[in-house]
Amino acid sequence: MENNKIKIKDVIKEQKEINSQIASNKLKKGYVADEKDDINDLARWNDIEGVMKLIKAGEDLNKRDICNFTPLMVASYYGYFKMAVILLVAGANKDLKNYMGKTALYYAKRNNHKKIIQLLDYEI
Repeated sequence: MENNKIKIKDVIKEQKEINSQIASNKLKKGYVADEKDDINDLARWNDIEGVMKLIKAGEDLNKRDICNFTPLMVASYYGYFKMAVILLVAGANKDLKNYMGKTALYYAKRNNHKKIIQLLDYEI
């Protein structure tokens, strides 16, 4: 019975690989983001231009993906500093928590993304 249980770490690793392949394939094909794209996917692919287009179109910066992550959590998880800055300047909420009670700062610390940690720790 124990061997049949799906390990969360394995699922996350597999999803990272799938996301990486999707992003790579889109970039190879000269993909250009538009308003139909999901801001969370674009953040995951580190598509700065695509996210900026959606920001200009009025997209919800705190939109949740299937794992209840916001785009800022995604950027913090992967260490995309410029993406994190853009999202924060545009008004993303750094204090939101996902279904596990974790914030963007938690994911930056977990993955040792020092610049993002400093950015998210900064109080105005």
